[in-house]
Amino acid sequence: MSKYELVREIFKVNDNIATTRQMLDAGIHTSYIAELVKSDVISRIRRGVYEWM
Repeated sequence: MSKYELVREIFKVNDNIATTRQMLDAGIHTSYIAELVKSDVISRIRRGVYEWM
C-alpha cells in the first residue's frame, strides 16, 4: 500500500477527518502531510486536524 492509499484509508474510516497523531501512528511523516496540504489533497481545519478535500 502506498503512502497516499494509507492516508486515504485513515480519512475514509474517520468520515474524511484525521489528526496528525493518527497519521504519525500509521508511519506518515509530517513532511508528507505538509505536501498533501500544499497539493490541496487535504486541508487544515485547525492545529493537528485535517479534512480530505
